[in-house]
Amino acid sequence: MINGTDYVKYIKNKSIPFYSHSNNKKDDSITFHSASYNKSNWNSIITDDWHYMMHNSNDLPDQGWKIHISANLEDAQEVLIKVSELLITTKVSFKFIPDFLTLELSYSKNADRIEAGKFITIYPKNDTEFCELLDPLKRITDQFKEGPYILNDRPWKQSNVYYRYGGFRAMTAIKDGRTIYVIRTPDGDFIEDKRVPYFSKPDFVNEPIYIQENNTYPNPETFAKLDSLNIKEALHFSNAGGVYVGKYKGHDVVIKEGRPFIGIDQKQCDGFTRIKAEYKTLMKLKYVAVVVDLIGYEKIWKHNYLIEEKIPGETLG
Repeated sequence: MINGTDYVKYIKNKSIPFYSHSNNKKDDSITFHSASYNKSNWNSIITDDWHYMMHNSNDLPDQGWKIHISANLEDAQEVLIKVSELLITTKVSFKFIPDFLTLELSYSKNADRIEAGKFITIYPKNDTEFCELLDPLKRITDQFKEGPYILNDRPWKQSNVYYRYGGFRAMTAIKDGRTIYVIRTPDGDFIEDKRVPYFSKPDFVNEPIYIQENNTYPNPETFAKLDSLNIKEALHFSNAGGVYVGKYKGHDVVIKEGRPFIGIDQKQCDGFTRIKAEYKTLMKLKYVAVVVDLIGYEKIWKHNYLIEEKIPGETLG
C-alpha cells in the first residue's frame, strides 16, 4: 500500500498516461539552502525529508518547546535565508525541508495534515531561549506572505511562527502493536508524544509565563458563524479541509471546507481556491435539475465552506 505523498509522486509522472513510479528526482527540483555558515561549527546532514543544521556547541535536551515556521510556497527560500541568518547568528540548531518538490508534496491534498506546514523546525536549548526567539522570528516572517496554518501547533501572535511541546530526538515505543513517538514525564515514565490535528500538550507541562502573558488570539466572535452550520459529523478529512454533515437554515446539508495555502494540486491551487471555484460553478448551474443544489457559502476565519444539499443514497466507496 502507498501513502498519499507517494500517490501524488506517481500521478505527477507525465511520461506515460497511466499511474506509475515517478521519474521525478530530487536533483531535478529546486534545492533550498540556508544562509552562509562556518562549516567547522555546524553539522549539516541531509536526508530524504530534512536538511539538519546542528551547531557543535548545542547539547540539546531530549524534549521541550520547539518552534515551527510556516511559509508560502512562493517565498519559502527567502524565508529560509532570513530565518537561518538569525539562527546561525544565535547558534540555535534547526532543520528544514530540503527542496521545493518535498515541500510541495507536503502541502498537497493527500499529504499528512498533522505535519503539513512545518517548513522549518527550530530547537531552542531551554525555555528562556524559546521565548527570546519568538518575537524576532515573527518580525522576520511578517515580511512575507501567509503560510499554511499548522494544525497541531499554536501560533505566536497569529503569525507564521508556531510552537508545540514534543520530542527533539526520536524516542519510540510499541503500543498495541504499533510504533509511537514518546516523551518522558518528570517521574521518568514514557507517554505518547501525541500527533493530533489540534494543539495538545502533556499534562505535566505549562506554557511559559511569557507566552501566557503575551500571546494573542483571534476574537471568539470570528468563529461564531460555525454554530450556524450545526456540524454533526465528519465524513472525510484531507490536507485541503474536511467534509461534514450538518444542518443549515433548515436543510440537511453536506459542508465542504477549504483551507488556504494548503491542499495544493498540480496547478498549485489550494483548498480554499478550489472550494470558491466550485461555488461559482454551482451558481452557474443552479437551474440544472440534475446538479446538486447549492444551499450556501460562508467564509469563516481563514477557511471557506461550501454548503450543498445532502442527497440520500449509496456512496461509490
